[in-house]
Amino acid sequence: MPVLRRKGVDLHYEVYGEGPPLLLTHGYSATGQMWAGQIAALVVVGAEDTPFPVASDYMANKIPNAKRVVIPQAGHAVNIDQPAAFNVAVTDFLASIEAR
Repeated sequence: MPVLRRKGVDLHYEVYGEGPPLLLTHGYSATGQMWAGQIAALVVVGAEDTPFPVASDYMANKIPNAKRVVIPQAGHAVNIDQPAAFNVAVTDFLASIEAR
């Protein structure tokens, strides 16, 4: 598995498909300094996932050009709690970066 070392942190990643890079993370502290100008960012959070709505707001504000989506009636496992809403958020985001 390829590894990207950035500011002392090893990130293991997999490459699938073609097109602009997309990074999906879970439980990783993201800052604008680390990712500035490198990737498009989508921050998805469940409205009932306390205290993560505040943390997701912080991440979205720190990552340049990030988009934040709050999914109603979802907890920490947004993609399981509200799979249709999660899929819409992700596909809309991917369409928006494909249009750039």
